[in-house]
Amino acid sequence: MEERIYLLEQRLLEAEAEINRKDQMLIKQSRQADMGEMINNIAHQWRQPLNNLGLLIQNMQLMQEIGELTPDILRGDCREAMEIIFFMSRTIEDFRDFFRQDKEKKAFLINEVISKTLNFISATLENSSIKVEVDASGDVTAIGYQNEYFQVLLNIIANARDVLVEKKPTSPLIRISIANEGDSSVVKIRDNGGGIPAEVIPRIFDSYFTTKGHGKGTGIGLYMSKVIIEKNCGGRLSAYNVDDGVEFRIEV
Repeated sequence: MEERIYLLEQRLLEAEAEINRKDQMLIKQSRQADMGEMINNIAHQWRQPLNNLGLLIQNMQLMQEIGELTPDILRGDCREAMEIIFFMSRTIEDFRDFFRQDKEKKAFLINEVISKTLNFISATLENSSIKVEVDASGDVTAIGYQNEYFQVLLNIIANARDVLVEKKPTSPLIRISIANEGDSSVVKIRDNGGGIPAEVIPRIFDSYFTTKGHGKGTGIGLYMSKVIIEKNCGGRLSAYNVDDGVEFRIEV
């Protein structure tokens, strides 16, 4: 009897170790996907500043060639160029800070995290003519891992963006609401991309499941988002069809 109990315990330990190994592998893949998303957003955020920087340099060269590059013009153009470079440097620092791993749970303002998330992805949203509306009933605070929460928001909003780019509704829109409900913070992220087939919704949080075409999705973003919210933050992440789109609800 004792031997059977021992063997059962060993099998349970082995199964737990295998689950942990697979989770670590998924986390690694999720971080790689997040890095790809980060690089894509940096590229969009930098495109206009780089263009402006190039125009400044060309302007200084032209003014010098025609003999009209005065010290005042040179100082003004140099000051503007340094402001652009500072903005680009700050963009890198902001992205790096949000992709660092939190060590302990802390209270953070959800409104600020959403604002920064939208700033990070604003260039790709604007490039796709996607409008974003935010409805916040005052400041809403949560306790958890701020950077992980940011990654969940980024995953969900990026997914909504991809759906809207694919489905091409007349007026693509992402609507975000922030509120307190009892002792919990609730964030709802809704798009008007036509919704998800009823038979697919129960599977969207499964690992490696994706509705995107071959090579366009890893199927781990929403899975890791659910793990972060429900396992790491003790909250709940759900999704359901509403009107002409889908709504994700993050409760912490």
